[in-house]
Amino acid sequence: TPYRVHLPEEIAACRDAISAWQAVGEKYRFRLEEVDIVSPRGRDLAATHNVFTTPAAVVNGHIVLRGVPSLDRALEAVRPLEAAETQTVQP
Repeated sequence: TPYRVHLPEEIAACRDAISAWQAVGEKYRFRLEEVDIVSPRGRDLAATHNVFTTPAAVVNGHIVLRGVPSLDRALEAVRPLEAAETQTVQP
């Protein structure tokens, strides 16, 4: 199940967010897709999901977190997915 974190690579906060989401991905076995917010795809996703700051995480087509999540906060954001295995995660 893919999750998306939108980020410009040079921002340390985004790298910290990626680390948190990678840890969550190990628990829930999902694929993390990193998207550079300044790339054409990143700009499109940002416009679609009203992303004005990075890092931001999109789950099931909704922003679930803005900023750098703690591991607990990231786990809390995806916990509902654990209960509903049929849900999909999309950009």
